[in-house]
Amino acid sequence: MNPRIHPSARQRAVTPLFAAVLAAVSMAVLVAPAAQAGDGPMKPAKLERIARELSLSTEQKTQVKAILEAEHEKKRALRQDTHDRLRKVLTKEQFAKFEAK
Repeated sequence: MNPRIHPSARQRAVTPLFAAVLAAVSMAVLVAPAAQAGDGPMKPAKLERIARELSLSTEQKTQVKAILEAEHEKKRALRQDTHDRLRKVLTKEQFAKFEAK
C-alpha cells in the first residue's frame, strides 16, 4: 500500500473493478444453467431478468443479447459436430444410448 494515497482514493479506484467483477460473476451464474440445459435461444423474459438484475442500459442489453446468442450458436454447432463424429464411430444402438443420456 502506498502511504501517500488517501484511503478514499484507493477505495474509489477499487470500486469500479469490484463492480465489473461482480457483474461478470452474476452473468455467469445467470447464464450457466441455460447454457448447460441446451434449451435453445435465450427467452425474452430471461434477458429482461438479466438486464434488470445487472441494471443494464439499453445499449448493454442489446450487446449482451448478441453475445449470448452468438455463444449459443457456437455451442449448437459444436454439439452437432460432436454428434456427427460420434455417429461415425458408434453403432446405431450405441449412438441411440448416447443420445438418450
